[in-house]
Amino acid sequence: MEDPIYYYDDDYDEDDSTIIPIGTGYSGSYQDPSRLTVPGYISSRRGSESGIVPDDVDAIAQIVCSPNMKYVATTFKFGAYVEKSDEKSDEKSSAEQQDAGDPKDSAYNENDGKISKVSLWSVTETTKKLIKETEIMGHKINEPKPKLWAVSDDKYIIFKTSYFYYNFEIFDAKGERKDLFFPNPHNVANNLAFTKSGNLVVALTEPTNHIYIFHLRHDEWIESKKFELSYFCDAFITIEEKLILFDDKIFQLTKWDISTLTFETFETNCMIDWCYKVRHVEVNQGGELLAVYAVYLHENTPKKSKLYIYSLKNGINMAIRDYDESRIVESMYFIAYEVGERLLIRSRNPFNDELYIELVDPFTLKTPVSAKKLLESNEIRDPFIIKSNKNSDNIIGVINNTLDIYELLELFQTDWITYLRKELGDYNRIFVFSDTEYIKKVINDEQVAGKYFTDPEISPETDDKPPFVGKFLKWKVYYKNPNTPESVIEIEAEVLDRISGDWVPVEGESKRTVTPNFQPPEHTRKLKIMRCECLNNDDLLMLSNFGVLIWTVYPQKGIRLHYYWGRARIRNEKSFNLYLGHEKENPFYLPPNLKTYANAFPDSKFLIIIKNKNLTFGDKKESYFKELLEDYISDKYLIINYGSILMDTFLFLKEDEWVEKFCQTCYDLTFSAEGLRSTSDIQLLSIIIEVFPQLLQRHPIYLARFLSQTGFVMPLADPELILDSEIVNLLPTQHLAHFGTYNQLSTKTTLIETFFAKIMYYWNKLIGKTESDFGVTTTQSSDKEESDSDFEATIKLVIPFPKFVNYPKNYSTWEELRNPSPSYFTDSIDLELYKYWNGEALINFKWHTYGLRYYLISWSIYTVFLCCYTSVVTLNDFFTTGEKVFLLYLSIGLGFYHLIHEFRQFVHSPNDYIRSPWNYFDIGAIIFTMLTSFILIQNGTAPTWATTIATLLLELKFLFYFRAFRFVGVYFAMIFGVAKRAYSFLTIIAFVVFAFAHSLHLLLRPSATYSLDEPSYSDDPNDPWNLATTYNPVDKDGVISTQASLIEPPDSSTNMFTMFGTSLLAVYLLLTGDTSPIGSWSLQDNLTLIILMFTFSFFTTIYFMNLFIGLLSNEISDTNNNEFYLIQKAEILAEIELFYMLPHQRRNKAWFPEIIIYIAHVSELRDLIREIQIGDWKGFEKPFLSQILLKAVQVQMDELESDEETIKKLKEDIKDLKQMVQNLIANRGGQAS
Repeated sequence: MEDPIYYYDDDYDEDDSTIIPIGTGYSGSYQDPSRLTVPGYISSRRGSESGIVPDDVDAIAQIVCSPNMKYVATTFKFGAYVEKSDEKSDEKSSAEQQDAGDPKDSAYNENDGKISKVSLWSVTETTKKLIKETEIMGHKINEPKPKLWAVSDDKYIIFKTSYFYYNFEIFDAKGERKDLFFPNPHNVANNLAFTKSGNLVVALTEPTNHIYIFHLRHDEWIESKKFELSYFCDAFITIEEKLILFDDKIFQLTKWDISTLTFETFETNCMIDWCYKVRHVEVNQGGELLAVYAVYLHENTPKKSKLYIYSLKNGINMAIRDYDESRIVESMYFIAYEVGERLLIRSRNPFNDELYIELVDPFTLKTPVSAKKLLESNEIRDPFIIKSNKNSDNIIGVINNTLDIYELLELFQTDWITYLRKELGDYNRIFVFSDTEYIKKVINDEQVAGKYFTDPEISPETDDKPPFVGKFLKWKVYYKNPNTPESVIEIEAEVLDRISGDWVPVEGESKRTVTPNFQPPEHTRKLKIMRCECLNNDDLLMLSNFGVLIWTVYPQKGIRLHYYWGRARIRNEKSFNLYLGHEKENPFYLPPNLKTYANAFPDSKFLIIIKNKNLTFGDKKESYFKELLEDYISDKYLIINYGSILMDTFLFLKEDEWVEKFCQTCYDLTFSAEGLRSTSDIQLLSIIIEVFPQLLQRHPIYLARFLSQTGFVMPLADPELILDSEIVNLLPTQHLAHFGTYNQLSTKTTLIETFFAKIMYYWNKLIGKTESDFGVTTTQSSDKEESDSDFEATIKLVIPFPKFVNYPKNYSTWEELRNPSPSYFTDSIDLELYKYWNGEALINFKWHTYGLRYYLISWSIYTVFLCCYTSVVTLNDFFTTGEKVFLLYLSIGLGFYHLIHEFRQFVHSPNDYIRSPWNYFDIGAIIFTMLTSFILIQNGTAPTWATTIATLLLELKFLFYFRAFRFVGVYFAMIFGVAKRAYSFLTIIAFVVFAFAHSLHLLLRPSATYSLDEPSYSDDPNDPWNLATTYNPVDKDGVISTQASLIEPPDSSTNMFTMFGTSLLAVYLLLTGDTSPIGSWSLQDNLTLIILMFTFSFFTTIYFMNLFIGLLSNEISDTNNNEFYLIQKAEILAEIELFYMLPHQRRNKAWFPEIIIYIAHVSELRDLIREIQIGDWKGFEKPFLSQILLKAVQVQMDELESDEETIKKLKEDIKDLKQMVQNLIANRGGQAS
């Protein structure tokens, strides 16, 4: 029989040491957890009197630390040390228990999936030592996973329990239990963490995705905020309340700041390679770098894995390291943030359980070095964790056979960089945070009062001057040809040979002249070097009257200028040359807002560098500035940190060649002939997308080429994973529909949910149910059976335009309401973009996500506006006076609403507003309606012509709302597209009509005044009375009298050329073939009129009009395509985004994601590929079709053909079987007869 395990009552005190025995298993009647410290024994006494059984450090399973490193908690692998019932351990002193702490005197209770105990340790503030506070002995605690237990700075420990009606239990150091309430007790807990602010953040998945934030109030953990999300697979929570969500459907990581609890919490979006699942994430101490470890699983077995480093400034992938199945990363830590940052990687070989500890440069992940020596020399054993901040890295684990804590860098006998170089052999490049402050101090020392850079500078010609020696580089500064007119200053770099220990010249350019050749020569002054220093990363800092220069050594290239900050003079508007100013001027005045990371001290003076890129140095005429620019646009790390400012400067200075060269470099770093180099590299294209509008205006040819290169991109980089990636499969979805969901943190009130959760909690306690009583299973079922015909062979593609639809993060609400900032999408509506599926898929996503609902709301408001006005003017006698006044006032109010939108559009972009034909109908309908409504209210009636025009414009505008729907919109796009294209030709015809109207007006107008009411008797052939129709009498013999007896009074149409306005109308009628305007004149008596009419009829009516008809025919065929309709729809969406959405709605990441993935039908893609391959593509350049895309399409079609063959074979087998059955029946029938 097993010895019983004892649990102490919650109300334990020293005078009442009642012990409640409970069986070793949890069976039988329900035990009230409010009276028992469930699930284990908790010692409420601390210090030397606690009676705590000593810990076996070999049994430690996991270690966690509180956010501010005040407390540490550990779990243990083996059964708990539990005192036997026949021993009176409670009567022993602490010292006696320590002496009696032999494992053989204790009973182990090993339960699979359970832990023996959790120990809580405090960390002393001064000595950083661990002092044991208490321990929790538990046999009913589920084994804590690394993400499902934590310890706070307030001595609270949280872990998952086996009880279903609350997800977690929280214990404090006194042994008191706190419960967490969740609306759904069956939510799967994905992650939890305490934060530095004292909050508890919990991520829940399945069946609903939520993020809960709890805070401690009156010793109770109260829910303070809940975020609802559409979907995420895994959540990672940092102590700074940064939430990192991983979506395994679209393989994206999104980083959110949940501490602000505002709409603008989104920070960064990172993509990982398709098929890889994220296992670990780590953010460095400054919050600039994100390390992500992801694994590709095949049949639940790791086959490949990748380690990514992202810049959290922009989400761009900086480096990738690949691992095969023989290496699994278990944890990783950023260390030595300020003195030479490195990433410590702890990995293991799953086949032989060999442990690897490596250090690697986090910016490149190249050439890792073994760091086992770092641990073995200090007897640091597994498990261990590293808790870091900007100033220190503390390692917590088994050190010298004791659970202890040490400052990592204090374990070495020398400084960190020397240890890396000499002890570990790490010769990778190092960025040292302290260099920034050091450089600033050096420069400030040179700027003391009264020192104007006229003091004696460094004398390089001194032979005994010591060189500037670093950890593995040595710099020399000296004069070449001293004391001569050709004297120049040179620098030389030598590297420490790792084998011999000698200094040898660096590979490549080991000597370089630093004296610039200024142009024009009359501005040249002697170069002075005030100070040189070798920085901690072995770069050479040089302060001179030329500016601040930093020299570095690139592998195989040698010495290169890495940084420049100086001054420039604008001598005139066309010249912007660099030369030395007055010697008393400060050549390197530093701005106060210096950046403190990633070699940004501050950004180099790219404006000066680019403008003077052809400046040469020394007698070799070397262009160091040009070399610097080439280095910056070819190195991925430098592109990530300086790419945006470089591109902006290139565009500002109109360096078209460099702009295209830089854009092509970004493209080449992202794509190869096979396709994407890595899905994570897509964010690098954001440097191009950020200048999309400028490229559209100034580099349309390159932009068209870029769109053709990125027209059909599959988000999969490894062709071996096509079959496992589900990138191609059968789906019941429309062509070019978006794929996946995108999260926006949204909060909803949880009072009702919390109320029902508490009711369920107490109800389940009352009936004594446990989680095992609930068979909770997740099943997927559809409301209706999908037939095979509903499914299409599909392939997933990505729109590789990061941040194309996003709006600026920083904004002013009032400024946005007055004049909203555009996105690249609203600023770049171009025909070339919508020739590709990317553009159409983007429009479809926007329309179905938010566009349709906003459009219908706008249409509904306008319909009310239309009905209010037209009902009054049409059914005037149907309404009472009061009802008509109400409807008219409502029309005026809605008119003001629409007028405000029109005014905002005009203010935002006056030129675009004037060019758009839709706006003329809009503004005309609104103004006419408001004016006539006001007149109707004042006078009770309005001019009929005014109400007629207002009604016409209102109903035409109502008709134009149909342009957003394809079945009508394509025709609207064709109508207005043709009108825009034929505008120039129509202008020519208008001028011809104007000219003939003017000529005919001068020729046919009356020469004297006349009145249509009184006859005039003149010999003017153009007098309307002379042109009027006359009636002569006819006698009985049929003879017509020569004297007229009747005359038809003339009217304004008798001579339409009397006034110039009616002359224009008369010529227009002639243009249509109506000759009545000149029918009153006798052509025999007017040769000029004959010539004018002949010329007009031939050139205008015959030639121009037939030419116009032919032109219209061609333009109709050109505009009768999908692109013009998509542009029309894009303009509608841009109007909705800018003028109907609130500023925070334009930052909704569910509506405006950085990267969009969509689904295309394989059949459509194959047809398109065939058109491209045979040369039928109508775009600027034939689109790029990657090898992996072609392979994926072929794989899909091969699978379909295989399925079709299988079905065909099954049908043949069924047919044969049916025939055999029929034959068998026939044979039996024959035998019976």
